[in-house]
Amino acid sequence: MMLYLIPLFFWISENSFFGWNPAPKSAAEMICDGLTITLFFLVRIDQGIRKSRVTTTLNITTSGQSPGARS
Repeated sequence: MMLYLIPLFFWISENSFFGWNPAPKSAAEMICDGLTITLFFLVRIDQGIRKSRVTTTLNITTSGQSPGARS
């Protein structure tokens, strides 16, 4: 959840610098808007991957024999 703060702060800072226009007024502002959208979707993809990550548990039991012993 904390990763969402990165694109949010970037969006606020770039809009504070360029002005709170509803549409980009320059090429630099358009690049920053695209970067903000890219950062947001990268965080969204990362959060989706983290939620869908499957964890496995390996349980190993031993019968008290040494590893090379045969029964």
